[in-house]
Amino acid sequence: MKVCLIAFAFLFGLIGWVFGGETSVLTLLSEVALDGKCVQLFLDEPFQRAFAIDYLNHLVYVVDLEENVIVHRISQSAYPVYLVFHADRIYISDFWGHKVDAYDRESLRLVSSIPCKRGPGYMIERGGLLYVASQLEPTLQVFYLPTGEELYAFPLEGRVPKFYLLDDLVILPYYDNFHTWSRDFEMVDSVAFLNPTTFSRWNIEGKIKKPLHILRMEAGKYLVVGYLDNAIWRVDWGQKEVTEFVSWKGHSHIMDVALFAGRIAISSMSEDDLFYVDPTSKELKRIALGGGIIELEPYRDQYLFAAGNFDNALYVLNAQYGLVETRPLKEYPIAMKTYGNRLVVLNMDHPILAIYEIGR
Repeated sequence: MKVCLIAFAFLFGLIGWVFGGETSVLTLLSEVALDGKCVQLFLDEPFQRAFAIDYLNHLVYVVDLEENVIVHRISQSAYPVYLVFHADRIYISDFWGHKVDAYDRESLRLVSSIPCKRGPGYMIERGGLLYVASQLEPTLQVFYLPTGEELYAFPLEGRVPKFYLLDDLVILPYYDNFHTWSRDFEMVDSVAFLNPTTFSRWNIEGKIKKPLHILRMEAGKYLVVGYLDNAIWRVDWGQKEVTEFVSWKGHSHIMDVALFAGRIAISSMSEDDLFYVDPTSKELKRIALGGGIIELEPYRDQYLFAAGNFDNALYVLNAQYGLVETRPLKEYPIAMKTYGNRLVVLNMDHPILAIYEIGR
């Protein structure tokens, strides 16, 4: 009888180990119910807060990540789109208000507003300068935050929903450069490179179809991936060269790319597989996951989190790109962020902010 009990205990422990006991990477700590259509997620680590922008109700939910409750709703911006932190301020771009609103970072009170070109969206803060790309009146504006003064304004050729500031270069992908239906380039240029100090500019003509993602490999050398591409392009700013870095068949509709464990991970909305590339050998491999991988989030080269909105699942990969865990998510995960040993996942159609502890 004693032997049977020992055997049963061993089997029970083995089952727990296999099905997520000791090997489970993630532990769900809390789910905070939101509302509307929450799309954008931002974390303010010093204040232990998460900000989720609700595009339906034109609100910004503020969630205390220690108590896991909504503590405030920012509603003064007419149509909040993007958010950045700087010193004691939070800056929120107001698309239809044609301004950037400044809020006190602690009290969350509206302090002032900076007028912008029409349709401000994506923003980057660097060294007390705020870079703002407007879409209705395509312009990149640079503001000096202590005074709100506009220092420079650079006209753009089209819509730039996301841009990068790397090696003192502003890199601006023109997402609307390629016409999906006619399969032809609508705009001459696909990516603009701008040095706002020397005012030197360089535009890449064609090649990249709906560019969105840019990875820095070394100073002046970047990899660019387009939403409709079947390739990664290598760009050399100094030589003004664009060459094909690696290509493949299928696997279009690229939603996200990430540098993880010495490789480049590439997610797709058109295939179930996650691609990953060795940047040295350029060897291309794949791992089968559920479809609709919309977001990738690396964690210390230890884990790669992949959120899929076809199966509403969260996949956990190890440094060898092996699948170690799959967890269910609420409907339509849209964004993820890590901080400390936490993972925060925002779901859009079933508006929930899920907070996980990352273990092992």
